[in-house]
Amino acid sequence: MVALHFDWFGYSFQTGLGVLRSSMLAARDALSANVEIAQEEAVGYQERVRAGVEEAQIDYDDAGYVILDHQDILNWNVQVAEDAEMALRKAFVLAVYHHWERSARKWTESAHGKHDALEKLTLTKGYPIDPKLGAVRDLVNLLKHANSVWAKRLMSSWPAVFYPDVQPLPLLDWYEAVNLTDPIVDEIFEIISKSGPVSTLAD
Repeated sequence: MVALHFDWFGYSFQTGLGVLRSSMLAARDALSANVEIAQEEAVGYQERVRAGVEEAQIDYDDAGYVILDHQDILNWNVQVAEDAEMALRKAFVLAVYHHWERSARKWTESAHGKHDALEKLTLTKGYPIDPKLGAVRDLVNLLKHANSVWAKRLMSSWPAVFYPDVQPLPLLDWYEAVNLTDPIVDEIFEIISKSGPVSTLAD
């Protein structure tokens, strides 16, 4: 029989990660529902107008120019809902990485350790580090600083997190250039989970 012992660092790290994951999933479901509702309203209104079932709600000025088109409002509502969904993904990526960073400083006893040092010390402790953890660090720093320095690093370490055909132009809003899908965020949670202790270890 394999003997196991309890690892408090692992318990704290993995439990905290689980809380973050549960919170993310709950928030993600709610925002996804908002996106679906906004899309249904926009498409439904458009179809009813085309079918002649409903009159288009358009306000004109005295010269006949459009002041406000209800379809534009509905389309904007979709965009706002989708933007909120993307902002949520980015916020949780920041949160989960910082959870790893704070936890790693505890189990390595390095209160002010930087990423590379924390990785080395974590391995020295006998805990694993996922090969893509450095790419997560690059992503987090780009989201925080939105500059071309981190953009170039991330394009090298994890190009799939950008919208297609993004080029490293100095004036680009790099925060907005990042396209995080639900599968990518789920992968990040797995990368973080595999970069530290678990609650029980074999002797």
